[in-house]
Amino acid sequence: MGHLAEMARSSGVDVEIVWDDLPLFEGVLEYAAAGILPGAIERNKESCADRVVASGRLAQEMVDICFDAQTSGGLLIAIEQTKAADLLEALHNRGVSAATIIGKVQDKGTGLIHVETTGRRAIPTPAPAKAVEPPQPQSSIANHPSPTAEVPCCADAVASSPTPGQPGSAVDPIKAAFKQFLGAVNSPRGLDAYTKQAMALALSVALRCEPCLKMHLKNARSKGFSEAEIDEAAWMGISFAGSPAMVFYEQFKNTQ
Repeated sequence: MGHLAEMARSSGVDVEIVWDDLPLFEGVLEYAAAGILPGAIERNKESCADRVVASGRLAQEMVDICFDAQTSGGLLIAIEQTKAADLLEALHNRGVSAATIIGKVQDKGTGLIHVETTGRRAIPTPAPAKAVEPPQPQSSIANHPSPTAEVPCCADAVASSPTPGQPGSAVDPIKAAFKQFLGAVNSPRGLDAYTKQAMALALSVALRCEPCLKMHLKNARSKGFSEAEIDEAAWMGISFAGSPAMVFYEQFKNTQ
């Protein structure tokens, strides 16, 4: 969207692209469905989202993919329609198999990008969260499977493992069930992962949970949050919890 917005505005035209025709790396749709999107997408939106007019048939994840900030950007070419087929053939013959036509120039305009869809390609439906199993009898606790999904919550920061060589604790299945529950709550659904991360920061500050805040500061930065965005989320929590939360946040906000 960034490159195309600049081309369209500089040329004084409006353009249309077909989302279903955009070449994507393998796995991108599955990652988007799971709410795993680069933080730099938000930077690109700030830059040019006002020039993007997306069809109401497109899910938010579909639109977000269009803002993915690839370092090299991919090569975007505008060419006369009568020459497009010859260009594609030449590119394909030279091994550029992903080269394709993604849209067209509509007419003179102000640089708007209209994103349409044929409905041919959809975002996969995320797998439902696994049901939480009830605690197992004491005799089988040692064999109780531990969850494999990484849960972005302070439960990971404070949970302790049984001492090597010692039998499992009676609360182990309770811990496992609780972490599965947290995994389901933290999984993106109606709210995307970026929004939930901001909420986690605000709640960590409001509840003054030190391990929570340290973990979510690290997670937010890894997702591409700016320090200004982190501060904004934190001050949402402070606005609900008051001065003690402000002192708590100021104490730990520079944790790396």
